[in-house]
Amino acid sequence: MRIAISTAWVGGAGGVERAVWTMVKALRGHDVVVFAQSVIQSELLPSEADCEIRQFNTKLPWPWTVWRKLQPLREILTEPSEGYFDLYIHFRQAIPLHHVIRAKRKAIVCAGAQLGALERDFDVVMSEGVDGSRFTSGLLPVVLAPPPHIPVTREEVAAPNLPEKFFLTVFNPYAAVKGADIMIRLADSLSLPLVWCYSDLTLALPTQMAAHERIVHVPNPNQATLNHLYKRCSAYVSFSRSEGFGWAIADAIANMKPVYTRAVGVATLFLGQSGLHIYSTEKELAQLLAGSPATEARYDLSPFSEELFLNRIRGIIEDPVLSSKGS
Repeated sequence: MRIAISTAWVGGAGGVERAVWTMVKALRGHDVVVFAQSVIQSELLPSEADCEIRQFNTKLPWPWTVWRKLQPLREILTEPSEGYFDLYIHFRQAIPLHHVIRAKRKAIVCAGAQLGALERDFDVVMSEGVDGSRFTSGLLPVVLAPPPHIPVTREEVAAPNLPEKFFLTVFNPYAAVKGADIMIRLADSLSLPLVWCYSDLTLALPTQMAAHERIVHVPNPNQATLNHLYKRCSAYVSFSRSEGFGWAIADAIANMKPVYTRAVGVATLFLGQSGLHIYSTEKELAQLLAGSPATEARYDLSPFSEELFLNRIRGIIEDPVLSSKGS
């Protein structure tokens, strides 16, 4: 398969960056080109052996209306095999390249954001969770195609000065949707201290981070340190009001840890399984965290399968029912 992926960032630290790294890793052995506005050195930067990375300037030479008008002429002048992809995957936060990338199928990943007018220019929505249709207006078919869970590393590095027992949360407080305000309001009632991890590798964080005596800050942890924290924590807590996928929740599930979360993103793939504790309101979460943390978690990890992801990709490319806006 020949796959094109467009993203605002490649490398760095965040959900989209982890999703791109994971997709590229799952597609190793195939021809993958990543078009990125920003390339950031980090352990989430895909290997040159796995893909080609092309950085493009955000100041494009013509407005999109001109690109759209040039499309028929470009198709005549370009050989069908030249620069042609089986599938173009666009992450919502990036500048869209659907008018200039030739592909049999064009898919969009919501990544936790409403699609808006972009829907009309794609063939299908690749949903990261069962709830993915809430980011769409219903114009396009929605295919459940969550990224597989592939460990970035299996190494563990201990973080210093950890409490003996603790809750863990991992998020960057870019916006209110991440729930930093909820975390602070509930901090006094937590039955255990809370370890909070965040990173400014991709985007700058607020100069004054939320502080509380019950919250232990771990800034810019690498994946080996995160592995240690997931293994050590008593349970994982998501304060997010919404998620596209939710990589921190996925990591906690992969480590067989109890998880407290709303029914969003990756959590919707594991509803009803032992260890997943769903809440709907802040009051419900407060009651859960004030008591003794859950001690048992057992998950069926089959939704994290690489083969399942690859089969979904092949299905999108080969599905004769999908109307094609390709080429």
